[in-house]
Amino acid sequence: MKKKLVGLLAGALMGSIAFAGSGMAAEDISGDWYLHLMKVEDQEYDPSAFGMEITLTLNEDGTAQVDSMGEVTEGTWSETEEGWTLDADGELTVTLEDGILVLTPTDGEDPTIMEFSREKPEAKEESPLITDAALEDFNGTWKLDSIFMSGMTLPANMFGESVTEISIEDGKITYHSEMDSGDEETGVVSTDFTVDGVFEDGVLTVEASEDTQYTSLKLQLHEDGTMSDGYTAPAEEEEETEIESETEAESESEDDYEFDLNSMYMIYVRAE
Repeated sequence: MKKKLVGLLAGALMGSIAFAGSGMAAEDISGDWYLHLMKVEDQEYDPSAFGMEITLTLNEDGTAQVDSMGEVTEGTWSETEEGWTLDADGELTVTLEDGILVLTPTDGEDPTIMEFSREKPEAKEESPLITDAALEDFNGTWKLDSIFMSGMTLPANMFGESVTEISIEDGKITYHSEMDSGDEETGVVSTDFTVDGVFEDGVLTVEASEDTQYTSLKLQLHEDGTMSDGYTAPAEEEEETEIESETEAESESEDDYEFDLNSMYMIYVRAE
């Protein structure tokens, strides 16, 4: 009896090992998944910061839909020994890692890896200004973290390796920046200056001049602990007439879209 029981337990153990070793076929990945992280080589990007929303739907019948900002691409998905494969305007290898669905291009040429989760990410919103900030609240060293442009928050290093720091002590501002020019002969372009800022109504400003190498600053603090340069609070929306709305809708298209540089501002965080 004891020998028979040991045999049954050994059989059950071997069965569980075989089941685990069969890949991820035991997992049910059907349903809706939401893009929450993009990896391009060594950089990671939060798609919600770009205003990007992508939903991947895996149906039980093997069909799939990729909804990218309202544009839907049809596809198919199936199990493999390693996990799954998704074919939707290109073939992707799909794996499940700690509850996260990881999509990797199979051609090896596209370096973009996309990670999806079951939870829909919340849209990023601009942090309100601290309108009653005191001058000493600005004290410390701040480093450029991101750039807000046309409704998108872009990582500061997205346009190349750069360093921008602002040190503030009771209104005295020391500014330092380094940016790769992209030209081998020119190399890194540096900007450095120390100047007394003007503080009024919670805003610390520096006017462009030869002393500041024509760099102007408009520094303001936000409730999330960040500091912005060049931020302008959005104006109250005015009611549009039906004719104006139709005219604007007809004129807007992907072909004539342009970045609104007037809405661009820098976002700084405290240096650790």
